[in-house]
Amino acid sequence: MLAAKALGASDTRILTREILPNIMPTIVSFGLIAVATIIVLEGSLAFLGLSVSPPTPSWGNMLNEGSSLLTGAKGQTNPWLVIFPASAMFLLLISLNVVADKLRAYFDVSEIKL
Repeated sequence: MLAAKALGASDTRILTREILPNIMPTIVSFGLIAVATIIVLEGSLAFLGLSVSPPTPSWGNMLNEGSSLLTGAKGQTNPWLVIFPASAMFLLLISLNVVADKLRAYFDVSEIKL
């Protein structure tokens, strides 16, 4: 950054050419993990009934309704009402975390061997 400033580069050029490429992988990785955290929080609140109203689709609402309908009439069990939404949520969250971890590992400059 100091070398670019000494060569007469503008602040905008220094920001876009020197600083932004170094912080973008960290921002993207943190953003993906933050999205996964927000999905878990919304699902938890919806499961407890503290989020969106029940006609609005939400994984927490689906799990809440499925858990109340887990045992149907005449002793029938309906496990798919809980398994499918929970599996979809789990697969999305694990994929977001894996992508964020792979991006962080790929762009990590501390592990580069000279």
